[in-house]
Amino acid sequence: MKTEVGKNLPVDDGFVTLSDCMGSDLSVVNAARVSFGKRKTEMDEKDIKLIKYLAAHKHMSPFRHVQFSFTLEGISEVVCRQLYKHQVGCAYTSGEFRETATVWNEVSGRYIEFDPEFHVPAEFRKQHTSNKQASREGELIEKNQEAHKIYMESLENSFSS
Repeated sequence: MKTEVGKNLPVDDGFVTLSDCMGSDLSVVNAARVSFGKRKTEMDEKDIKLIKYLAAHKHMSPFRHVQFSFTLEGISEVVCRQLYKHQVGCAYTSGEFRETATVWNEVSGRYIEFDPEFHVPAEFRKQHTSNKQASREGELIEKNQEAHKIYMESLENSFSS
């Protein structure tokens, strides 16, 4: 799917805008074939298969020859934390330099005032009995409205302090 730079794409939780891109699928293909001393100027079906193969077999270095920059608006903190956790970026772990979060920048409440946006679940579900990272689909906790009220008060209190 080709996306234009500057075009907003609606998602369930806000908007994502491709702010900038440097390179293309062809950049990935040429990086993958650099050891053969070959460079292509147009994509074909074999190149598409190559990109799928590289991704499926987790041969990720050719993908680092393309950089994308996105602007996220109206995205909840929950979604942002997941994006941060699963970002693609540089990871140097040898020697003195240890940095993995080199691709994340965000607006800081230390420098500007902004209205916070909080994730508010529509309902609170029971904890899954065996999978501690999940809830039980469709099984709500007792006193859901009371839980919602406490949750909202906690958000308001933590932000106003």
